[in-house]
Amino acid sequence: GSLADALARASADQRITEIALGPGITSVGSRPLNFVGTQLLTINGGGATLSGETLHITGAPTGVVIRNLTVAGAPGNGIEIDVPAGATGDYVVRLQDVSVTDAVDHGVLVEDQEQNSPASIVLEVLQGSFTGNGNVAGASVSDRDGIRVDEGVTGDIRGRIVGSRFTGRGAVGVALDLKS
Repeated sequence: GSLADALARASADQRITEIALGPGITSVGSRPLNFVGTQLLTINGGGATLSGETLHITGAPTGVVIRNLTVAGAPGNGIEIDVPAGATGDYVVRLQDVSVTDAVDHGVLVEDQEQNSPASIVLEVLQGSFTGNGNVAGASVSDRDGIRVDEGVTGDIRGRIVGSRFTGRGAVGVALDLKS
């Protein structure tokens, strides 16, 4: 089927912990791409491109791993990861060979200020490219970042970024925001 179908199946079945896409697959914004499961999910993009869509991850209590995926021209955030209220310990967001271009808002948003979980966010970005996010003609560029991590009151943020590029964004390349 489709990535939307695979995400829906994984949301409904905790035994599904990895979604693998075939090389050269292109998905053009027709259905929401939402994951609301309770397991750590790995998305292996296999070189696929999502065009005009936001990949939205919520509910995963320990984090998400996304590999070898391009997200282009998202109408909001390119990838949005909402940390659930019940998350504890380290909430891991690992992006490897991920490219996000021309998202209207943030390229990647990791949101923990709304649910304010006690978890700490561990961000790992390897060989990523984040270009033109928040810098789309006709959109406000203030506070639109390549990657933005919004951490709640009780956790902290640890990050490791290796071999990655952040260019042409509306605000900053990487924003790590601790709420006080």
